[in-house]
Amino acid sequence: MICGTNRLPWSIPRRLYLLDALRGIAALSVVLSHWYVFFLPFNREGIRFIDEREPLFDQLSFVYDHGGHAVSLFFCLSGFVFFWLYEKKVVDGTTSFVEFSVLRFSRLYPLHFATMVLVALGDVIPISLTQTGFVHEFNDPYHFLLNVAFVQAWGFQKGFSFNGPAWSVSIEILLYGVFFAVCRRRMTSNLMLFALSLGAGGVVSAFNVPLAKGLACFFAGGLTFRCYAGLVCKRYNEQALIITLVLACVAWFLSIVGASDGLKWIPGKYEWMSPLFPICVLYPVTLLALALAETRWGFGGKMLLVLGDISYSLYLIHFPLQLAAIILLFEVKAEPNIFYSPIFFFCFLLILVLLSFASHKYFEMPAQRWIRGRFAGGRSRRGRSG
Repeated sequence: MICGTNRLPWSIPRRLYLLDALRGIAALSVVLSHWYVFFLPFNREGIRFIDEREPLFDQLSFVYDHGGHAVSLFFCLSGFVFFWLYEKKVVDGTTSFVEFSVLRFSRLYPLHFATMVLVALGDVIPISLTQTGFVHEFNDPYHFLLNVAFVQAWGFQKGFSFNGPAWSVSIEILLYGVFFAVCRRRMTSNLMLFALSLGAGGVVSAFNVPLAKGLACFFAGGLTFRCYAGLVCKRYNEQALIITLVLACVAWFLSIVGASDGLKWIPGKYEWMSPLFPICVLYPVTLLALALAETRWGFGGKMLLVLGDISYSLYLIHFPLQLAAIILLFEVKAEPNIFYSPIFFFCFLLILVLLSFASHKYFEMPAQRWIRGRFAGGRSRRGRSG
């Protein structure tokens, strides 16, 4: 359902740079929400973590407290992008299961495997010094094999292990399989996507909550793309743009003030808000508003493109980098209070961004090209988000 004839005032662009930017911002939000991880090894020694002392806490408290919810936004973004890029090709058989699998494997697995090995090797040092691992207690051969197979969040695990944030990528792998099966069987009506999002997500929540959230958000993202493409094709652009921008602003305002203890006129900590609000309202209307805004005004730019390109690297590298910082702290016998320092904060983020850029350019992309050239005939989809 893609509309792009020259006769229309608007057409879907080849890449939505604002979605790239959103993906990068979401990745950084997760990084900040994991700042407390620096202090976990010291909690065992009785050194209490004080969240109010986190760097720039007054300005970033909402992200520190709720940035982890950006993982659900990742799932929603993936649904939007996959229904945009792959639905038609899978439905009509242009993209085979083998080719689809190679494309996704080549994009996700090399960095996953590399960071998993780095954490496995690096965790030896905290164990030798404190008799316990850095964060996760299930860094054992069984969970290593689960991570190697990329199924560490499918329900076989006892808990988080090795590069913990990779659990969401493991769920994404499973979502890709569901997506391919649904498209190949042509079960892609809007009603079916709604049923998969809330119906199947609700059923699955009884035994695997992360997968349930993934299903709900992924297919909500697919529905959002359907809405976006339909609005562009039917020329409801201007009205839809104004309405969705207003709705997005209101939704984020309610989310932020609803999480604020300082605004007593609204109960704090999301007590007033259904858990479905982000999935059904906040994330979809945000994606729709950004997509329509870029379609109308255009925001193409290399900076936004880079932010999207390195988002996966930011997400997977930040945990090994935290482990490296802890090891360095042990070696120089520094005080953990350094993690409250704004100077350390900016240095860490700068190093993370530089490493992510280098990883994407000099490791992930060459590995991706090699795998696709060897197993998919060099065929690669480029030029759009995802």
